Amino acid sequence: MKFPVKLFLAVLLVYTLFAQGTVRSWDGATMLAVTRSMVLHRSLEVPPTCPGKYAADGRYYGYYGVGQSLAVIPLFAAGQLGANLVDDNRLSDDVIAEFVISWFNPIITALTCVVLYLVALEVGLTAPVAAACALIYGFATGAFVQMKDFNSEPLTALLLLAGVYNLLMLRKNPGAGRAVVVGLCVGAAIAVRLAAIVAVPVLAGGLLWIALQQGGGTRAVKWLAAFAAPVALGMAGVGLYNYVRFGNVLETGYWQVTFQYPFLAGLNIQLVAARSGLLWYNPVVILAPVGAWLAWRRSRFVAGLFGLMFLVHLLLYSVYDTPAGGHSVGNRFLLVTMPYLIIWVGFVSQSLGARWWRTAIWALVALSVLIQLPLVYINPSYYFARMTSQHQREQEQDSERFAREVGKRSRRWRDSLLVQSWVIAAEVSDNVLHRGDWVRSLAERTASGQDPAALLQTRSFHVPYLWWVLAYYYGAPGWAIGLVLALLLAANAVAITALRQGWPKTVA
Repeated sequence: MKFPVKLFLAVLLVYTLFAQGTVRSWDGATMLAVTRSMVLHRSLEVPPTCPGKYAADGRYYGYYGVGQSLAVIPLFAAGQLGANLVDDNRLSDDVIAEFVISWFNPIITALTCVVLYLVALEVGLTAPVAAACALIYGFATGAFVQMKDFNSEPLTALLLLAGVYNLLMLRKNPGAGRAVVVGLCVGAAIAVRLAAIVAVPVLAGGLLWIALQQGGGTRAVKWLAAFAAPVALGMAGVGLYNYVRFGNVLETGYWQVTFQYPFLAGLNIQLVAARSGLLWYNPVVILAPVGAWLAWRRSRFVAGLFGLMFLVHLLLYSVYDTPAGGHSVGNRFLLVTMPYLIIWVGFVSQSLGARWWRTAIWALVALSVLIQLPLVYINPSYYFARMTSQHQREQEQDSERFAREVGKRSRRWRDSLLVQSWVIAAEVSDNVLHRGDWVRSLAERTASGQDPAALLQTRSFHVPYLWWVLAYYYGAPGWAIGLVLALLLAANAVAITALRQGWPKTVA
C-alpha cells in the first residue's frame, strides 16, 4: 500500500500550487453557509443571498444536499480556530474559514485518484497502467478544475467509485459486510447529491448478479437487504432534512425542477456542444468507446457496470432542465462518470501495444492537460460576468430573452469558455503585474452599478485564481508568499521523485 500513499501525496501537493483559496460557486457558498449555520448557530438557515427558498415559517433555506455540509465540519472548525488565532482587520473570520475549506475538494480528488487506481487494478489493468489512469483523471480531466471550488460533484464521484470498488471486491471476498459498505457509499452519495440515486439500481443489479453467480437466491436476498439498509438510511436522512426545513420529506427547495428538456438537444449539450461538451473539455475520453469494447471482451460484468454508471447519469442530465449545469466549467455533472471512462482509456493503452497507438494516447492526454490549465488558472466567474454584461443593457427589460441570448452566445465556439479561457488567461497575466489594474478591468466589464469596492468585498478578482496570488492582493508580504511557495515546490519535488521511484512494475 506504499504506492497509493505516495500517489495521494503527490497529487495533493501539486494541487496545493493551484488551489483557489476561497469559495466562489453558488453551490459551494450555499453548502458552506449551511455548515456555518449548523456549527455557529445550531440552525440550517442560510442568508437570502444564497440560492434557496423561503419555508412556510418565513425562514430561508438552501436547496442542496446536507452531506457535503456535514462532511466539511472538521475543516470548518479548524478554520474557525485559525480565525481566532489571527488578529487582522483585513481578514474576516469568513475569509480564513473559506481558505481552510477550499482544501476539501483537493483532498477528495486526490483520494479519488487512489480509489481509481485500486479499481483499475481490480478490473484487470496492470499496475503501471492503473497508476497512469489515476494521474490522467487528476490532471487531464475536469477533475483538475472542479477540485478548485466547493461543489459536490468531487465527493459524489469519490463515494460512488468507492461503492463500485467494494462491489468488485465482493467477487473475491463475498459477504454481507461488504454489501453493507457498498450501501453506505451509495447512501452517503445520495445525502451529498440526490441525483446519485440513479446509481442505486445499477449497483443493486451488480450485487444481485454476483450473489446469484456465487451462492444462489438466499445469498442474494441477504446481500440486497444488507445493501438496501444504509441506502434507505441515506434517503431517510435526506427526507428528514427536507422535513425539518420545509415540513415535507419530498420538498428539496429546488424551484421548478423538471426533466422535460429535449433529449437530443440535452445529449448534444452533454457530449459535443461548445458550451460544455464532454469530448471537447476532456479529449482523452474520445478513446473510451474503444476501451468499452475491449473491456467487454475481457469481462462483460465490468463493462456493463461501468457502462450503466455512465449511461444513467448521461440520460438523467440530458433531460434535466439545465443540462450544462449553469455557470460551470465544462460538464461538471458528468464528473461522477469520468473515472469509468478513464479506466476504459486504460484498456486501450494496455491492449493496443503498437507504438503509434501509445503516441496517439499520450498526445490526447497532453491536449487534455493543456485544456485544463487555463481553466485552472482563471476565475471562470469572470467569464460569465463578462458574457452577461455584454448583453445586459439591451436585454435587461426581457429576462427570458436575455437568458436565451446568453445561452446562444455561449454555444458559439469563439465565445465558449473553451476558447475564451485563453483570452482571459492572457488578460489576467497582464493585470497581475500591476496591483490595482485588476479592479478597474473587472469593473469595466461586469454588471453596471458594481463599484470596485463591492467587487473587492465579494472577491471577484480578475487575477490568476490561485490562493497565493489572492494572498498578495489581500496584502500578504511577497517574501512570505515566496517562502511558502518555495517550501511547497520542494515538497512537490520530493513527492514526485518518490512517486517516480516507487512507480509500480506489474503489481501494486
